[in-house]
Amino acid sequence: MFDPKQTLKHQPSLVWREVEDGVVIVSPAGGEVRALNRLGSSIWAKLDGTKSAGDILSELILEFPQVPESQLENDLDEFVTSLLEREMLISDN
Repeated sequence: MFDPKQTLKHQPSLVWREVEDGVVIVSPAGGEVRALNRLGSSIWAKLDGTKSAGDILSELILEFPQVPESQLENDLDEFVTSLLEREMLISDN
């Protein structure tokens, strides 16, 4: 798991756009396109370099009360880890 106190933000070279049911991210350098569902889009919007992962998890718990906290924590971890591995996020710390 990544550091829950770490703040992360979008890689500046990425191009992304909100669409009807989520967000689409394009990595011009890597030629990768990633479509995000509602949860992923919500996490993406919160990854602005001002909030820690713990802060984001707290917001997700309020935003998605029907989803168990442990599931949200796992989803957040998997999502952020995946984006870090693809160099789509950078650390502000």
